Amino acid sequence: QASDGSLTWKSDRADDSSLILNDGRFVSLSPCRTGVVVEQSRAYFAQGMLPWRSTVLRCVDAATGKTEGPEGSGLFASSHFGLTLEGAILMHDSRIVAPAGRVAPEIFERMNGKHEGPLEGSGGSSVVLTNDGHVLCGPGNKTGWTTETDVTSRKQIGVHDGTVAAVVMPHGRVMVSRSRLTAYDHS
Repeated sequence: QASDGSLTWKSDRADDSSLILNDGRFVSLSPCRTGVVVEQSRAYFAQGMLPWRSTVLRCVDAATGKTEGPEGSGLFASSHFGLTLEGAILMHDSRIVAPAGRVAPEIFERMNGKHEGPLEGSGGSSVVLTNDGHVLCGPGNKTGWTTETDVTSRKQIGVHDGTVAAVVMPHGRVMVSRSRLTAYDHS
């Protein structure tokens, strides 16, 4: 939106499908369920809902909404069949971490949106990224655990048993279980 509240640009639906009835209202089959991350002059988001349809991951010019730019601009629209991205996306220096509901988050190259695959052994609706490039994802099942995975290699580093949520701060983290809070200093 412009400073006066007028519409500057909007993204069209990711496909040309008809609207469907959901909870008493018409909705797109390709809604934005990731929110939008605006960083410098770019905006990142994904549109899609159903695993049997494509989801489109976009990096657009934040001022114009366009995915076209000069070579190496990092603007793109990449289509991915079978992925259902939902939840706030996270930005790493070279990767995009996209939560996918209760299953493992998906990793994409930041410059072109190329899909690299899911995080190994991960899953859950809480996903956070640490300053050192680790993804904390959980909780697993009802007893709770959080996996810690390196975003670049996608290899699991550890499992934090009993943890149902994690908070990352500039110099540490707080791990939450059903009965205690544990703070770690990483400075």
